[in-house]
Amino acid sequence: MKHNKVTETRYYQSYTDDFVESKNQSFQLPENYVWIHRNWVYRIASKCLYLLAALFALLYCRFLLHVKIKNRSALRHCAETGFFLYGNHTQPMGDILCADYAP
Repeated sequence: MKHNKVTETRYYQSYTDDFVESKNQSFQLPENYVWIHRNWVYRIASKCLYLLAALFALLYCRFLLHVKIKNRSALRHCAETGFFLYGNHTQPMGDILCADYAP
């Protein structure tokens, strides 16, 4: 049995073109939305959550993925400015967590 599959080719005309439609497509944040929270409780909770995530990343990358970084001292010089780390293997969760594990 043969299935005739109709395909449509779309081309982007600008960087703002959007072919994906969702239920809340036109949602906009309110004008008074707070991006940076200055509340001390929020800031402390944020630091604690970040530390827990960094600890999880360390344990996950080191013991489950067996990630080893050679010449780690070269990366420490870039800890404040950032760096691009290229690897030829990808892992769905490992790629995200290795960024916290590296420096």
